[in-house]
Amino acid sequence: HFELVKDINWYLRRGGNNRNLGIEILEKWTHLISIATPHMAEDWWKQLGNDDLIAGRKLSTPDSLSRDEEISIESEVYLRSFLEQGRKVAKIASKHLDGALESAIVHISRPWRNKLAIAAINHLNEGNNIKTFAQKLANLDFAQGDKRGEIMAFWGKRMLPQIFKWSDAEKSMITGGLDEALVLENASQFICSELGISSIVIEAGVGDFGRSSNAFPLAPAIVYS
Repeated sequence: HFELVKDINWYLRRGGNNRNLGIEILEKWTHLISIATPHMAEDWWKQLGNDDLIAGRKLSTPDSLSRDEEISIESEVYLRSFLEQGRKVAKIASKHLDGALESAIVHISRPWRNKLAIAAINHLNEGNNIKTFAQKLANLDFAQGDKRGEIMAFWGKRMLPQIFKWSDAEKSMITGGLDEALVLENASQFICSELGISSIVIEAGVGDFGRSSNAFPLAPAIVYS
């Protein structure tokens, strides 16, 4: 529950203003803190208009999330991560550009890199040893043709180490097909406001050019100007 303050602040920054939802969250939050800080929890409970003790209440089991709800949550988690990355890159870019940063181009990871990540994650989820994936990769459809050598080299040098750095939640985003470009396009005005720039372009093509070679699943390449 210690992360809940950050979630509430994020909700407000994103324009949230639903009083009923706020009360519902506070009720659930009161249950959570009652384990560690029971006196504070009872005080909150009374301020919410209750006459009994929360110690005698049972926290109701939440309903299962629909896939649309899961996608909405994943999109917000991804957006928060993107802004953290964007601010770090902005600090570096501002040292090399004259004047304030005005715009940004965001290169989304190439489709074949997403397919590579999904195949590798599924390989692990099936209980297989990651050492056997290279042999499997050599026979996958997207790893054939002119890009075969590039894909095999990319797997061994860059993707393999990254597989073990992604959290379970991040792996779920990747295998679930989170549309990074769509998330960023829908939040483009919010992103500009947060990063202090006037415009942003989301480049989600299939060709490798510019900084697209640096883009990874869930970690697009950001170029400021």
